Amino acid sequence: MTSMVSGTDLIFETARHGFTVGLILDAVFEVWPDGLFQDAEHDDLHPLSAAPVDQRADEPHEFFVYKDQSAAISWNRNGWTEEFGDDMIHFLSAECAARPDVVQLTLVIGTATSETLRLVATVFDALTQMAADDPALRLHSRRVDWDAELQAVGFTSGKENFYAKVEGMSKILFPGWTADELACHPHEAQQLCEIVRRLVAPVPDYLVMKALMNRRKQPKRPANTAKPRLIWRA
Repeated sequence: MTSMVSGTDLIFETARHGFTVGLILDAVFEVWPDGLFQDAEHDDLHPLSAAPVDQRADEPHEFFVYKDQSAAISWNRNGWTEEFGDDMIHFLSAECAARPDVVQLTLVIGTATSETLRLVATVFDALTQMAADDPALRLHSRRVDWDAELQAVGFTSGKENFYAKVEGMSKILFPGWTADELACHPHEAQQLCEIVRRLVAPVPDYLVMKALMNRRKQPKRPANTAKPRLIWRA
């Protein structure tokens, strides 16, 4: 199988205890019910609902999940194509030699569409449940020097651009939710914070939530003004 022409790597660290590939596939199945699983070391394709991972003593460390049969056939014959470029997720898991209690799970996605973001959020939710550890959301009340804090983590496009990206992700992941509603749901807010860290900048939770709250306070754009688009590049 030909690898992606380009993509975005999302790396999650989670507890080794409780981590299983089967539960990851169960999570993807919620978004891609017609999905197919393929171990990187084999050519066989299996429905997500019947992937042969729970019966194996050694779980696969590298595998692919396709949205459906058409995507699987296209990827295996032609590699990346524009039509099916976002219809495959490449997974890699690795243990940390220095930290044997930690597993790194890498997801390689094509572009950040609403569907791929839902997949990422669903996988993150599964990892959180496996680790049985929902980190408490920490909201800081101190005054923020946005330029200094964003530049410190390598984000140089300015706070307004950061606000827009956070708001865009929030609307994709939790459509219809206000900033206040999201703040009242720590688990979902933590999902948003993790994805912002992976795709925008490695900022702490409180900057993500403050950006969302500050965006809420800004005056709305006129109806005939084009809405900002959220674009990520690997």
